[in-house]
Amino acid sequence: MQGFTFQPFPVISVATGRGRTQTFPSSVNLNREAVSSILRQAWFHYADTLGNLYAATTRYSDDTAGTVWPTNRSASAIPTTPLLRLSARSSRVDTIGAVPVNLLAPDLETVRDRATRQMDLGHYSAFNAWLTLQDGRTVRAHGKSYVLEVLSATGQPTGEFGIRHPIVMGSDAVYRVFVDSMRRSNERLMRNTYLRAEVEIAPPKVKLVFPAKPETLPALTFGAPWQMHGAGDIVWIPVTVEDPPARETWDLVNVASRSRRCRVRLNTNQRLLLVTRNGAYVAARDEWDVERIELYREPFAGCG
Repeated sequence: MQGFTFQPFPVISVATGRGRTQTFPSSVNLNREAVSSILRQAWFHYADTLGNLYAATTRYSDDTAGTVWPTNRSASAIPTTPLLRLSARSSRVDTIGAVPVNLLAPDLETVRDRATRQMDLGHYSAFNAWLTLQDGRTVRAHGKSYVLEVLSATGQPTGEFGIRHPIVMGSDAVYRVFVDSMRRSNERLMRNTYLRAEVEIAPPKVKLVFPAKPETLPALTFGAPWQMHGAGDIVWIPVTVEDPPARETWDLVNVASRSRRCRVRLNTNQRLLLVTRNGAYVAARDEWDVERIELYREPFAGCG
């Protein structure tokens, strides 16, 4: 949450293990404004060693003028998210490109105190993602077809390539469990958000409408909390190998040689946090429900 938090959160150094508690206190009015303005913000995701920060907006825009990437679709507007670059030296902001997200735009119709919201499909959604490496190169990934495109530090395309991936069929029973879980999560999120923001009005009653279950799952899993990680020429990409995704599965792709180095499957108690030139940082949960951060200095060299 950039600029505000409803509760204090810990900041821990992975080098020393020492930490502190950080908070951004604000008034009730500011909290109410924060709730209503979440979708209007630009969110910073990455930084390079050239002194730039990279962000994307959370509100989609319709881009009909540009070329549809990577495959042709209908002439209708393509929901895209622009990639913003902020220079930490000059504070200059420019746009290095855009990524078609391949998501249905939320359709909110309010009648009196009720609303109908078109939901996306979480890990069933074939939407796209992007990653900026430390040298300023940006990698765009097409979630459905597993096509990767590399942009130079100036935003110019340097080539695209595809990675072969097996088709994963979706289960009807698993999809019903997913929908029920999403409904409960949405109700809990709305209730807790209004409670923490000390908003005295009741959360709106929302009817969630889900699209039909897709027959096949997307090749890449870019539903929260998964995103791409990268160090040097190696990019870690979350891939779909089963329904539902019980274990995190990552492809290590070399964007210079345009080839997959290997595939890594974490244990069920592990989740990937960050990848740097130092190695891969993984959170491991023990039998007492305590998470500890493990560092693999030569990340899965054998890729078993």
